Amino acid sequence: PSVISHWFSVSSATEFEQRLQEAYSLKDIPPSQWHTVKYHEQAEPEGILRFIPTLGYMAILLLAVEMYMRQRRMGGGPGGGSNPFQMTQMKGAVVEKNLKIGFKDVAGMGEAKQEIMEFVSFL
Repeated sequence: PSVISHWFSVSSATEFEQRLQEAYSLKDIPPSQWHTVKYHEQAEPEGILRFIPTLGYMAILLLAVEMYMRQRRMGGGPGGGSNPFQMTQMKGAVVEKNLKIGFKDVAGMGEAKQEIMEFVSFL
């Protein structure tokens, strides 16, 4: 017969054995047909060593964010490097000071005069 092997981690060998025997019992498999289980202990890194991969991923993420922010400050990236805090680059609109526009030029509704009168009486 061919040998098939599977590798996986278990927290407790005794608990795994108990659950495996329960599963065999529920399926009515006789003990002569049970599989042979071999255990190999593998040392897990302790302390800070177990967090090194996570710290590496976080460092790569922070580096990518920093590079993106530098690119935005230098003028590259989407939007042409527009910075919402640089208001000095905005061009002002030209406004004429002597405009001759009256109420009759803008009022197109019959209720507009009533609304303005209510507003004036409120003030």
